[in-house]
Amino acid sequence: MKILLGSTSQQKKDILKNILGKDLADIISLNVSSGIEDQPLNEETTIKGATNRSRNAISSYSLNDFEYSVGLEAGLSLINNLYNLVCVATIINKHGQVFVGVSKKTPLPELVSIAIKEDKAFGEVIREYEKEINLKKDQGKEIRDLIYELINRADSFTEAIQLANIQNKNSDLVFKKEHR
Repeated sequence: MKILLGSTSQQKKDILKNILGKDLADIISLNVSSGIEDQPLNEETTIKGATNRSRNAISSYSLNDFEYSVGLEAGLSLINNLYNLVCVATIINKHGQVFVGVSKKTPLPELVSIAIKEDKAFGEVIREYEKEINLKKDQGKEIRDLIYELINRADSFTEAIQLANIQNKNSDLVFKKEHR
């Protein structure tokens, strides 16, 4: 089964492979544009970026022998004056149907959120914050786990992919019934 991925990120490819099963899917990574800014600051833009990646992967792939295309995008969403990480997966199947999965929103530490409001890049700020936390011996495992998830986003992308894939699988059953 060939799956297109609108990204060359090894991390995103590994997350997708873990969900689909390492031996079940041949994931074809394609270097495509999201068509949005590097740091989307709302959920709508993040969804647009994931959808663009999925569509652009299909457009840039010269064959028609794939099951579906996946676009993954991470962004931020402002809730109660605090930014939250949100990850989005868009699946477009070979019939052209579009399915969107959105992860839970994970609140950023307040200092990180303030820095983003000052136009600093999330990736840089969260890694600086991680270094500071690691220097403080009194910080608990929960805060370290939160920071790790904000940096690697594996759980959030997994959740988004699973939600989009459930919709894809259910629609494929309906599509097969309608076209018998």
